[in-house]
Amino acid sequence: MIMRGFKALAVVASIGFAGLVSQSPAYAWGELSCSDLNATISDIDDISDEVFFEGSVRAGSSADGVLGHLIDVGRLLSELEGDGKLDRAVDRLEDAWIDEDWSGYSFALDDIADRLDYFYYRDC
Repeated sequence: MIMRGFKALAVVASIGFAGLVSQSPAYAWGELSCSDLNATISDIDDISDEVFFEGSVRAGSSADGVLGHLIDVGRLLSELEGDGKLDRAVDRLEDAWIDEDWSGYSFALDDIADRLDYFYYRDC
C-alpha cells in the first residue's frame, strides 16, 4: 500500500537509487512500500559506515558514483517532499563530495537516513 508522502518516493524509486537499493517488484512498478523504504535506509546506513570506517572514497569508484547519484536523487526527493532538512543534508553531502571531506560524507549520509526515517515513521 502506498501511503501519504510516498508519491515523491515512488518517483525516486522509478528512476532508481543506483546501488543504494535492491531491485524488487515494487521498484519495477514505481511504487515504494514501507519495507522498501526501510531497506533503503539500511543501505544508506551501510554506505555511511563504509565511508566512515574506510576514511575515503576513491574518485571514480562505485561509491563515488553512488554518492553523486544520491545527491541528484536527494535533490529531487527534497523538492517533491518540500523538505528543507533533507535539502540541507543533500547540500552538505554535495559539499563533502566536492571537498572530498570524508567525515562530512558520513554526517551528511546520517542526516539523509534520518530524514528517510522520518518519512518512514510518518507514513508507515
